[in-house]
Amino acid sequence: MTVIGRALGVGLFALVSTASCGTAGSGGTTAPNPAGAWDGGVNALAQEVILSTSGNHEIKLDPTQVGGFSWQYAAESPNPSPAGYTSGSGVGFLTCDLSADCTGASVEISDFRVWLQGSKGWVLAQAGAMAGNIESESLDGSTAMSPTIQNLDDAGTVQQVQVPNRKTYSFYIQTRFDDPAGFNGNFVVAITAQVVGGGTAARYGLMTGINWYQDTGGGAAFMGGGLGRYVLLSSTPTIAGYTNVDAEMLLKDPPAQQ
Repeated sequence: MTVIGRALGVGLFALVSTASCGTAGSGGTTAPNPAGAWDGGVNALAQEVILSTSGNHEIKLDPTQVGGFSWQYAAESPNPSPAGYTSGSGVGFLTCDLSADCTGASVEISDFRVWLQGSKGWVLAQAGAMAGNIESESLDGSTAMSPTIQNLDDAGTVQQVQVPNRKTYSFYIQTRFDDPAGFNGNFVVAITAQVVGGGTAARYGLMTGINWYQDTGGGAAFMGGGLGRYVLLSSTPTIAGYTNVDAEMLLKDPPAQQ
């Protein structure tokens, strides 16, 4: 059965071949990723993660801030955790398009989850309360300041946030994950977001990635686990994700949506 990719009128595997199976940063579809908008009998989350793992960003970043970075224009390839690193965290980055004005526009962020593949298959390794900072688009930690956040549930798993122009909301799940038994290195990160307020000039992009840590409580951090591409958000819930799993393999064996 042919799987139809959103409203584009093309098969899923044609999209995968341009957006997912090439080298990260080599280009790809620029269609939005509305959550669950695929037809067909395969996992919708896996499809959206594949499309946002590689390819060019759907928003433009400030070149004076990100010029020279490997992810200036597009996603970058994932890197495995270094030897001795047994913990990690998904990360998310919410940024306003350089050509847009996001003043007064809010974004709702939810369903931030990380799955890891162990000896018993996929495990939901990370989910829960989020935290983060407003930083420069270069993600320079020295520029960090506290964001204005409205937590929409008591657990802190649904947030509504405004990000100033030329800034990024850099966020993560507060509790790091532990590698499951028999962890083979495979991961899937997914975040759902939507624009919930503001004028028509607002254009937000969401990028996801992964960081590796020596342990859950401290130790050294390896911040180069990799980053996907910025996916353009809309008023419809949209999934942005990142994975190191081959597209065909992930479609055959996706993590369960919990």
